[in-house]
Amino acid sequence: MVSLLTQQTSPRTDFMEQFGSPAWKQFLDVWFGEDYPALSRDEIDRSFVRNLTVGEMEEARVLMRGSLRSKQKEFIEGVADLGDLESIPELRLLFESEGDLSRRLTIAGSLWRLARDPCFANCIEEMVAGGSADLKAAHIHQILWLRDEMVLNFLVRLLDDADGFVRHLALSKLIEIETGKSSLVVDRGQFPAERYRLRREDPGFRRLMVANVRLALQTATNVGLNL
Repeated sequence: MVSLLTQQTSPRTDFMEQFGSPAWKQFLDVWFGEDYPALSRDEIDRSFVRNLTVGEMEEARVLMRGSLRSKQKEFIEGVADLGDLESIPELRLLFESEGDLSRRLTIAGSLWRLARDPCFANCIEEMVAGGSADLKAAHIHQILWLRDEMVLNFLVRLLDDADGFVRHLALSKLIEIETGKSSLVVDRGQFPAERYRLRREDPGFRRLMVANVRLALQTATNVGLNL
């Protein structure tokens, strides 16, 4: 069942694999098992880590931190899920040595979640100003992690992106933030892009949107841990 622990196991880890809590067994399955491709990890509710015992959390952080050098997305995000402040120096080294913006966004996202590192907002700015539609589509959800008026600013800017799908995603995010509902179940005709361009500088509207972003992050447990 567990395939990625062979270089990191200790007598304590082996013991906990057999006798740990249900949350510990789920932790091993999700991050080190063979049955969870990276996509499915993004889709599951990872809030179960809050049910790890103190000892299990300590061991989980050690295992996750020891896996960072693999540069795999699930471990980079996992240390933030676990609130592992000791991983920050290693994350910063990974960030400084990484040239690919997509991977930098992933690393910076964890640094933001753990330490509010400004490199994250800088990476978002680079993404929004850049020309890669695929990059924007893959990382647009991270804009919400900023939790302040920058969210509205960046999404409104993307309403004028050269790529039609990116524009669609940006408008969908804005609608969902304002209404608290999926953009698939609302009448998009009532929420044109111009609505957000015109209201972008309205102080009351900005406060509403920021409050709604923070509420959404509180309830999105699979991506909202330590946000």
